[in-house]
Amino acid sequence: MPRTFFLFLSGFIFVLALTGCGSGSGTPSGVPITGGGGSGDGSGSGGGGDGDGGDTGEPPFVSDFNVFEAAAAIEYETNVLPDITLVVDADEIGGITQIADLPPSSDLTYQGYLFLFVGNGAAAAQINGDATLTVRTLERSISGFADNFAGYAPDENNDMQLVDYDGAPISISAGTLAENGGDSVVSLDIDGVLNNGVNSFVIDGTLEGNIFGASGEGLHAYGTSRASGAGDMSSMIDGQPAFFDSATLSTLRQ
Repeated sequence: MPRTFFLFLSGFIFVLALTGCGSGSGTPSGVPITGGGGSGDGSGSGGGGDGDGGDTGEPPFVSDFNVFEAAAAIEYETNVLPDITLVVDADEIGGITQIADLPPSSDLTYQGYLFLFVGNGAAAAQINGDATLTVRTLERSISGFADNFAGYAPDENNDMQLVDYDGAPISISAGTLAENGGDSVVSLDIDGVLNNGVNSFVIDGTLEGNIFGASGEGLHAYGTSRASGAGDMSSMIDGQPAFFDSATLSTLRQ
């Protein structure tokens, strides 16, 4: 199976430029003036104003997107991104697991990430969420969920921000574990609604893949809206069909 993995690995750069010029009356643009009606002769003695002539400047910009606070963004980059790399690098190691090598009557728990790449002419999301699923080898069924979706996106000023996509968890349901020539084969449905504060994303699709490793150490599945691809995706953005629409599930057995 071709490996498809979409993820923004860009970070933040915050720049605050305060520039002022001229003589005693010059002030940096956008910086509140607290008092000062004096003439300012450059000796430091011109600050004798009564304080009621201050200019509070423009209000601070607040994005309509669900932008992460700076501390949370740093934690995401420090902890989440490295873990994503570890999971993605390991979930297909060892080749496809033979169905006979899986425990015959066990509930196998997998954790990792669900990656979504969805967009049309109006909006797009390239995000990842925490995924947890259970493979029941006796019933040959799979179920679970994915939540805590986040990803980088430009705000109204075209500045890249880490954005939270909230909403109910994306459900992982109707999953099956089957056999094809001895290989373990999985299929599962994902559906749910995510919102970034500006746009609503209705996620809907079917993913197909395999279990990997000598004893089922990894589970990897993929779905796309492309006719030639695996699975089947049909997501919507603000009520309009997504032009590009794919999902990748990358998990490790716990």
